[in-house]
Amino acid sequence: MLLNSRSPISFGVLAGVSVLCLACGFGAETRVASTAATLDSTRVRQLLLIELRSRLVESPVKLEVDSAQVHYTTRPSRAVPGMEYHWAELPSPGNDVGGIMVLVATRDTTIAVVRHAGDWSEVARGWEPGTREQAAWACAELYRIQYRGGPRDQADVFGLDTLPVLAMLPGEREWLLHSLRDTFVVEEPAFPAIARRVRLWVVNPEEASLADEVACELPSPMWIDQYSANLAIVRSLSRVPKGRGADRR
Repeated sequence: MLLNSRSPISFGVLAGVSVLCLACGFGAETRVASTAATLDSTRVRQLLLIELRSRLVESPVKLEVDSAQVHYTTRPSRAVPGMEYHWAELPSPGNDVGGIMVLVATRDTTIAVVRHAGDWSEVARGWEPGTREQAAWACAELYRIQYRGGPRDQADVFGLDTLPVLAMLPGEREWLLHSLRDTFVVEEPAFPAIARRVRLWVVNPEEASLADEVACELPSPMWIDQYSANLAIVRSLSRVPKGRGADRR
């Protein structure tokens, strides 16, 4: 069911979820590895492996890093020009997917491990969205990073992106269109505020919830006075309930 579908969004909820995360439980030497004049895939992979080993120490699953088994992927940000996401995934034994995934972001001459919105904000320092679409994509990418482990899967903004019909089960698209009538909202900063407020629905056909509504704040410009971007899931839309459309099996 759709929770609190008629209640107004209070951005005050964000005050408790500001994610500066300057330490995040791992050393600065793994968080920001290089500010050299040039970046190359070798440096990126080195940092990914360092972070992967660090995460394995924290994980209850006892795995060893075999670099030959690590899967690497790169995808550009849809929001921040010049920013790219690089992630490495170590599958669980006997599985092609799953296991542990770590994320690194690069921009200009910076390489940094990204676990939370605060890390992302540092990489995006000085940037601000030039369009409503860029603001929406930035919040969608932050949502994937903070709540879904990384932007490995494309985030789909309801009202902006084409819905991922092929990834949906029968009846889910109709249920989504019936349930969600709001599109995304971007508020420009107004004095004395220093942040854009964004509200949007992110569609997740492969997650437990079909869609999540996200409230997001983007400093203008990013990381002004060490103020990080922050976001929270406000409400969620469940999968297609039985009796409506095709039953899930």
